[in-house]
Amino acid sequence: MTEGATGSGVPDSAITVCVRVRPLNPRELGEGHRVCVSFDEPSKQVVLTAVDKNTLLQLRGSGAKGYAFDRRYGQEEISDAIYDDVVSQLVESCFKGYNATVLAYGQTGSGKTHTMSGGVGIHMKQEEGIIPRVIRHLWSICDAIRKKNKPGEKCDITACALELYNEDLLDLSVRAGSVDANKGWDGVKKEGAPAALKLQERPVGKEGRVVPEVIGVREIDVSNASDLKRFFDDCMVNRSTSSTKLNDRSSRSHALFTITVHRTIVEVMDELGEDFRAKIRTSSFSSKLHLVDLAGSERVKRSGVTGKC
Repeated sequence: MTEGATGSGVPDSAITVCVRVRPLNPRELGEGHRVCVSFDEPSKQVVLTAVDKNTLLQLRGSGAKGYAFDRRYGQEEISDAIYDDVVSQLVESCFKGYNATVLAYGQTGSGKTHTMSGGVGIHMKQEEGIIPRVIRHLWSICDAIRKKNKPGEKCDITACALELYNEDLLDLSVRAGSVDANKGWDGVKKEGAPAALKLQERPVGKEGRVVPEVIGVREIDVSNASDLKRFFDDCMVNRSTSSTKLNDRSSRSHALFTITVHRTIVEVMDELGEDFRAKIRTSSFSSKLHLVDLAGSERVKRSGVTGKC
């Protein structure tokens, strides 16, 4: 799900919803499951067919159900197609002052983390993943801006990572058990488990619009793509996972990675000043790209999750 923009950087739709169908995994194949999802080209819908788990035949009297999405990706397609079609234009729009969000939603084992982070999939194809490609794309644009060496222009990038686990908001960049992990939002050292961050609202702008703000999260300055990728990898190691009936290493928390682009633009205007020189207009802005990997959305009975997971 993305809050997007066209290639020109101008938003054309508030939300674009895409669906990705993954292949059956070895466990499902071993249990005799069969694919019940197909694409109907004339209607551009994803069609689900009810199948008897014993006979693997379509159930009598049960009609197929169709669901419409903005974009559909089949079992053989990799996340590169999703990135090129939808995400790349969001990255470019951040350098023009737009905020954007890429959100992965689905049940445990559906491939959310794999799509966002990459790796070798069920189809045995190597995927770079959306987040690593975002990092590479961001820095290619940032480096191009810096190489122009235009006086007064700046382009800097910062990043932070949050985890919502068991109704607590935690800083993913801090390892559990470290000195910083046992400090609360007020900076006071706590005993035991990592302390939750504080979420509050603050007014912004002349209209007094209220926005949420996280107090105590660590935001780092990154100087190159390798630093940002290393930060993301370290945060993924700190994320809460456990084994379920649907996935051997299931993400049991919502993870939010935020990359902020800080940019100063210098424009030479057509007007002349009192000194008969062209007027210079300088503008600065910060735009955020949120990359969200949600925990599984299935029923507890189906996943077999217990305890705090």
